[in-house]
Amino acid sequence: MEELNRLKILHEEEAAARSRWTHLRDRRTAMIVNARAHGVPAKAIAESTGLTTARIYNLVRGKDVQPQGGVAPDSGKELARLTRDMEQEAAAAAALARQRNDVAQRLIQEGASTPFLAKTLGIKVDTFRNWVYGKTDE
Repeated sequence: MEELNRLKILHEEEAAARSRWTHLRDRRTAMIVNARAHGVPAKAIAESTGLTTARIYNLVRGKDVQPQGGVAPDSGKELARLTRDMEQEAAAAAALARQRNDVAQRLIQEGASTPFLAKTLGIKVDTFRNWVYGKTDE
């Protein structure tokens, strides 16, 4: 029962880390779009974020955004911070996913059924099987 609770906790923490990453990505994208709307060169944004200029242009393309206020003088530092935070959240989510997968594999080896464990976590059986066999589709 303790391992089942650990599996639930790891699943929730991994989902939370991915959610935080998504929130950071959305904030960074909004800042990039706003910076480009104010004429900040894609190259300067790319240097702050580690993204390619082509990726910057792709992020901005099709975004119908009205510039919000001005661009803060330290927006490059903020973009760099958001990028670092995204990398940390991605690493945390990956580590939690590996731990979750290890616990899931142990539970299966101990005789727990895949459908029961998937239902307990509120996920699809196929997704749970991907965890057990070390595949990722996230």
